[in-house]
Amino acid sequence: MQSRLKTCSVSVCQVGCVAVRSSGTAADSRLLDGFEWVMNAVVHEFESLSERVNEDVRQRKEREAQDRRDRAERVRQIRLQRYVCHLVVVVVLVVVVVVVVVVVVVVVVVLVVVVIGVVVMLVAGGKRTTKEYKNHIKII
Repeated sequence: MQSRLKTCSVSVCQVGCVAVRSSGTAADSRLLDGFEWVMNAVVHEFESLSERVNEDVRQRKEREAQDRRDRAERVRQIRLQRYVCHLVVVVVLVVVVVVVVVVVVVVVVVLVVVVIGVVVMLVAGGKRTTKEYKNHIKII
């Protein structure tokens, strides 16, 4: 068994064993041999395994950092779009308010002109003709 463990490749080595212990019996010797082989392989290849593990950890940390940066950029873009939408809504509302104010002012001016025309007509004793009244409104 010992020679088989030393000659097999790390990636394809398989040794059958039973890990379940019955009460009062010793552990399966194949399990102990396999454990010893794994520990020897780790000790023998520790430097290369350590480098691989450190490189994998570094790459994972880089990916996680990049994912955080990407997520932060997406959140920034979403907030910017939301801000622009709110700004557009505010501008549209301001334009609508200005248009309404202009319309109200025009209506008030027209009403004032009509009232002035009626007052002038009443003061003149109603002697003006409709044609004169219309000319008076055009002048104003």
